[in-house]
Amino acid sequence: MSRVLLSSPLRLTALTTTTIISAAARHDVPGIAMGILNSSPLRLFSSSTNKPQAKSPQQRPSEGGGPRLVSYTSNPVPIPDDFLTSSSSSPPPAAAAVSSHPIDFAASPLPELAGRIAIILRDVLSPAECARLISLAEASVPLRDDTDNDNSGGDGDGVKASSAAWRPALVNLGNGLEAPAPNYRVSDRIVWDQQDLADRIWRRCLQADDGLRRTLARVPAGWRDDGKGEWRLKGINRRMRFLRYGPGQYFKPHCDGPYWYFEEEEEEDGGGGGRREVRTMYTVHLYLNDSAAESPTGEGHVGGATAFLSRDRKRRLDVNPKAGSVLIFQHEGLLHEGARVDSGLKYTVRMDLLYRWEPEQTESSSPA
Repeated sequence: MSRVLLSSPLRLTALTTTTIISAAARHDVPGIAMGILNSSPLRLFSSSTNKPQAKSPQQRPSEGGGPRLVSYTSNPVPIPDDFLTSSSSSPPPAAAAVSSHPIDFAASPLPELAGRIAIILRDVLSPAECARLISLAEASVPLRDDTDNDNSGGDGDGVKASSAAWRPALVNLGNGLEAPAPNYRVSDRIVWDQQDLADRIWRRCLQADDGLRRTLARVPAGWRDDGKGEWRLKGINRRMRFLRYGPGQYFKPHCDGPYWYFEEEEEEDGGGGGRREVRTMYTVHLYLNDSAAESPTGEGHVGGATAFLSRDRKRRLDVNPKAGSVLIFQHEGLLHEGARVDSGLKYTVRMDLLYRWEPEQTESSSPA
């Protein structure tokens, strides 16, 4: 049995070069500041010191300013027992089999990324399931008094409540602080901690093939490899970050950083106790609607690709959103952006895979 001892989010992107560098150095997160230090407008290629204040769970568009303390709470939302629970042996009618498509960086415009892990999974969710997932996420957000005032009466209440659920995405500064960074990212967000639902999505991903789990058991280079233990895949993190990008919105180049915490393991039969480090190493990005580039009818939002980039940003590899597809990629060493949406709305949800450090068992630590 284990319990969480310490929790500390490490997605330390900030508003100034000084803050970024000091944060990255303090938490030993190499490369976390890439893409923020040079935040001038991108060329796209074809191939106020405010005192922190406690805020309500999600931020409204009118709330600007500097860093603020943020905590996320959610409404209890009943999840139907049959939602996303079909097994690989009995998929729902008309559902396509989940397929896995590793990205071959060596044969791409970014051959220097050969060996980095990025995988596209197709048909993890159906378009109808994606729409239902968005509705569930919107229902999870507690509406504040200042958003409820215009939801009194009329047939449009549901639409207004849905719109009010989305708040501007902030940048995580660590230690519970977040701040707007419009020169770096502009979109709306819902943060929902829901382990059961995240697990259901992850089980769908694992329907792809047996090789997916084996591939993700590989830990990217540079993660505490001292030969005295190993990182083991623990599962998917409960935090789901739903993102909505409208026309003109974007997420400029960056590398995803880890979330980490410690679990304290209780000793059983005289051995195996102690602290265990847990951290994320892979991003799981689920697309919830089609881009025009991937839609069979040509409908959908224009722009908004997830683009892997060269360090000089002159070369790119685009992954265009497709409803129900998942992009899994390692945090370390993959500079990427959420390209500007030119028209329409783009919906996605980001999750992360957790790994736990298991120290090598010695005679003194092994049960007798």
